[in-house]
Amino acid sequence: MMQIWNKLSSLFSYGFLASVFGSGVTRIGGMAAGFVFFILIAQTFGADTIGRFAISAAIMTIIGLFCNLGLSTAFVRFISSDIEQGCPEKSQARLLWIMKLVGFLTIMAGTIIGFSRDLIAQHIFNDPALAHYLLVVALALIPISLNFVLSAYHQGHHRISLSSAQRNLFVPLFSCFFFIALTYFGIEEVSSIMAQACAIGLSFLLGIFFYWKYRISDGADIVLSGDEKKNMLKISLPMLTGGVSGMLLGWVDTLMLGAIVDAEAAGLYATAFRLCVLVSLPLLIVEWAAMPRFAAAYKSGDNILVQKIASEAVHLATAAALIPLLVFIFFGPFVLSLFGPKFIDAYWPLVILSLAHFVLVSLGSSYTLMIVTNLEKYYQNIMIGAVILNVILNFILIQAMGIIGAAIATLLTEAIKQSLYAIYVYKHHGIVTLGGLAWIRAKRLNA
Repeated sequence: MMQIWNKLSSLFSYGFLASVFGSGVTRIGGMAAGFVFFILIAQTFGADTIGRFAISAAIMTIIGLFCNLGLSTAFVRFISSDIEQGCPEKSQARLLWIMKLVGFLTIMAGTIIGFSRDLIAQHIFNDPALAHYLLVVALALIPISLNFVLSAYHQGHHRISLSSAQRNLFVPLFSCFFFIALTYFGIEEVSSIMAQACAIGLSFLLGIFFYWKYRISDGADIVLSGDEKKNMLKISLPMLTGGVSGMLLGWVDTLMLGAIVDAEAAGLYATAFRLCVLVSLPLLIVEWAAMPRFAAAYKSGDNILVQKIASEAVHLATAAALIPLLVFIFFGPFVLSLFGPKFIDAYWPLVILSLAHFVLVSLGSSYTLMIVTNLEKYYQNIMIGAVILNVILNFILIQAMGIIGAAIATLLTEAIKQSLYAIYVYKHHGIVTLGGLAWIRAKRLNA
C-alpha cells in the first residue's frame, strides 16, 4: 500500500492528493449510500416507484438549482477573490445575502409547484400518483437550495471534505435511515421522496452548524454595496443558465422517458444512469478538490500551474474510471440484478451511458476551467445548445428505441459538449485537458 502511495506522490503533489482523498471518501461513501437507497426502493416497491422518485427528484434538483441564480456555482470564485485580496470575512457577508435572496425565490417556487402538482402529474406525465411526490418536492425546495449555497461556502474556504460531505454524503446516507423508518411506520406511497426530503433538511441543519462553528466574526459588520451585489449577479447569471442546462442534461432523458413511455421505463433508465456515474466519479472527485486551486492559480496569472493541475486531474481520473467501465461491460447484468430481475433490461443503456461518462472523463477538467477562467458566456452557449440537441435526440430516439435511444442521445450529446469545452479552453488560454496531450503540454511549459 505504501508503494502505491509513494508512486502517486511522485506523480502528483501531496496537497492535491490529500484534497482528492478527502473529497473521494465522501463521494464514494455517498455513492454507496445512494446505491443502497435505490436498492431499498427497488426491492420494496419496484421500477415504477423508482421512476416516480427519479422524476420528482429531478424536478426538485432543477428548480432548486434555478432558484440559486448560479450564485452557488460562482461563490467559490468570489471567495477565492476575497481571500486573494486579504478580506476573507467578506465571504460571510456574501453568504448571508445569497441565502436571503435564494430563500425568497424558493418559497415562491415551492408555492407554485404545490398548487400546480395535480396539473403536472396528470397532463404532463399522465400519472396521477406523481402528485403526492410533487407536494413533498414543494416543501423540500428551501433546504436543498440553501444546501447548495452552504456547500459552496465551505468549498471556497478549502474545507473540501466538509463541502463534499454536505453535497454528496449526508443526503443519501440519511435517506436510507429515513426510508427504513417511514416504511416501518407504514408510510409507503411517498416514502422514497419523503425520506430524501427529510435527509435534505437534516443536511441543511448540519451545514448551518458547521457554518456557525467556522464563522468569521468580523464578517457580521460588513455590508455589501449595491454595485457588489450587481456584480455578483452579473457573474453568476451566465452560470445559472449553464448550471440549469447541465442539470437538465442529467435529467431530461429520465423526464422524457416518464412523459413519453411510462414510470417503469424512467425507473430502469434512472438506475442505469445512477450506476454509470461511477465511471465519471473519479473526475468529479478530482475536480471538487481542484476547483479552488484552479481559481487561485488563474487569479495569480500562473497558467503553467493551471496546466499542471489539469494534467494531474485527467491522468488520475482516467486511470480510475477504467475500472467501473470494464466492470459494467463484462458484469453489468449481475450488477443490475441486485436491484431486481426486471432491472437486467437496463444492461445496454448502462453500457452506452458508461461510455458517455468515460468520454467526459477523458476530456478532463474542461468544464471546471470554463467556470473559473472567465469563459462563462461560451460555457452558457454550449450548454444551451447541448440541451436543445439532447431534447431533439431524445424525442426522436426514445420513440424509436425506448431507453436505449435515450442512452444513445446522451452519448452523442456528451461527446460534442465536452469536445467544445476542451476546444474553447485551449483556444482562449492555451490549456490542454485531453489525456496524454495535457501531460505533454505541462512538460513543455515547465521546460
